[in-house]
Amino acid sequence: MNMNISDPARFLRRCFILEREDRKTLNWQLIGLLFTILLALLFTRNLLRMNHVDGPDSRTVQKNIETVQQFHYGTVSGVEKQINALDEKASSSGSGYTAGSRAYYMKLLSGAVIVGDSVTEGFSVYGWLPDGQVYSRIGATLLRDGSLFTQAAQGQPKEAFFSFGLNDIGNFRGDAAAFAGQYEKLLRQFHRASPGTKIFLNSIAPPSPKTLAKRKNLRKYTRFNRAIESLCRKSSYTYVDTTDIFRDHPNFYAGDGIHASTAYYPLWMDEMIRAAGLDE
Repeated sequence: MNMNISDPARFLRRCFILEREDRKTLNWQLIGLLFTILLALLFTRNLLRMNHVDGPDSRTVQKNIETVQQFHYGTVSGVEKQINALDEKASSSGSGYTAGSRAYYMKLLSGAVIVGDSVTEGFSVYGWLPDGQVYSRIGATLLRDGSLFTQAAQGQPKEAFFSFGLNDIGNFRGDAAAFAGQYEKLLRQFHRASPGTKIFLNSIAPPSPKTLAKRKNLRKYTRFNRAIESLCRKSSYTYVDTTDIFRDHPNFYAGDGIHASTAYYPLWMDEMIRAAGLDE
C-alpha cells in the first residue's frame, strides 16, 4: 500500500479509517465462523436425535452398563448362569430389569446364539449382546462360512437365530432354491451337533430404496425370503419376519442402505423374543 505521509494528520486519520475497516472485516469473519459452528452443532444434535431410542434415564443405563461389564463372557451357558444369578438378586431386591435396556435383552436372550453376516455383527459391536453369543463374519455366506454353524453349536444353546441371505443373492446367482438347499444342509448339521436347540430363521432385511435402485440384483431378496419361509414350514423351524422394521423406521439405515444403526437392534431383538416366546 502506497500512502503520502506529508500531511501527518491526514495520515493518522487514514490509518484510523483502515484500522476500523479491518475491525469490521474481522468482525464479519468471526460472525461467519460462529454461524458455521452453530450449523455444525445443530446438524450433530439432529443426527444424534435421529438415532435416539426412548428408554430408561441415564442413571439406569449407567447402572445396567456397569452390571454387564462385570460379566465374564465365555460360553452361552456361562453367560446364562451369570444372568440367572443376577435375576435372583434383582427379584429379591424388587429392582428388576428396565424394559429396553441392555441388561433386559441379555437376560431374555441369555440362552441364545445369533449366527449370521455383518448385519448380525452389530449385536456385539453395539454392545447389545456379548461376543460369546454372536457368531458372525463380515461378508458371511452359506457357501464358505459353515464353520459359524459348527462353532455356535458347541455351546448347546437353547435357541439359535440365523440370519443369512443378502450376500448369497449374488453367490447363488439369484437361485433361491439352491440357497435354501444349502441352508437346510447346514442347519441339519447344526441340529445333529446340538439337538436340543430350537432353530429360528430371520428374514433378509430389505435394503433401502436408494440402494435397490443402484444394485438391482438385491431386489431378489423377496424371492429369497419366500425360500427361507418355505424352508421353515418344511423343517419345522420358526420364521422371524423383520422386514417391517426398516420400512417403519427408514432413519435406522446406515449410510450404505444395508447395515443399521444401533437403534435398529432392540426392535430386531423384540421380534426374535416374541417368535421364541421368551417374553412370556
